[in-house]
Amino acid sequence: GPQGQVTISVRSTANMIMTFWDMNGPANLVKDASEVRVPLLWVSGAHDPSQLPKEAGFDKAPPWPLNRYAKVDADHMETPDAAADIVVEWLRELKR
Repeated sequence: GPQGQVTISVRSTANMIMTFWDMNGPANLVKDASEVRVPLLWVSGAHDPSQLPKEAGFDKAPPWPLNRYAKVDADHMETPDAAADIVVEWLRELKR
């Protein structure tokens, strides 16, 4: 995948952009992780500079036996495809 800085086009409203950067808004993963009340699967791309360290995000979630953290060899855009098998296996675990 691409290395270094990548430019993408985004269509959004000013309110959506401001909400994204609002530390008290709905996109604050550190705050949100601490409020999760169900099992959590957190997948990070090893080459995605937008990812929080595990300690700053996933580790803030309340412990559940089925919580899982995975790091895949992918950048931001490749992470969903790289995580597909991990997601399917975790969903199977939830079903058991």
